[in-house]
Amino acid sequence: MMTTGIDVTVKKREPMVVASLAIKGPYNQIGEAFGKLYGWISKKGYIPAVPPVVVFFNDPKQVAEDELLWELRCPVAGFAEAGEPDEEGCGFKLVEECTIASLVHKGPVDEIWITYQALKGWISSNGYDIVGPPEEAYLAKSEDTPPGETLTEIRFPVHKK
Repeated sequence: MMTTGIDVTVKKREPMVVASLAIKGPYNQIGEAFGKLYGWISKKGYIPAVPPVVVFFNDPKQVAEDELLWELRCPVAGFAEAGEPDEEGCGFKLVEECTIASLVHKGPVDEIWITYQALKGWISSNGYDIVGPPEEAYLAKSEDTPPGETLTEIRFPVHKK
């Protein structure tokens, strides 16, 4: 796979407290789950910041749809203290500092796998190991943006070999 000429960024992610909601089940629940998390954030008196993120803990090619584990994370404006999730499954959690390699996907979600492949190839070819689950940060809302203009930042936590 050709991995030269792509605009991969390697950067340090600072530790931060985010609102989170862990989910088990199909990815087609992402929109509904974000609605639940944003409602919870608002009820708690916070304002969501950007970008919202989904972290994928297993691979849909290896796990049944109803067994998929993923988590929504949303930064909030102001100070929030990390703690256990409440009865709704929502809570604030600390996301640890790490180094991430990222690549922005522009276009429809059904073509995002191409960007994943390019980023994984770049990581491998440039002396890094993937050390955590992939994340998608949504830089442009797909419901407000034509499919060809949607921006999603694909991220992998990495460590230099």
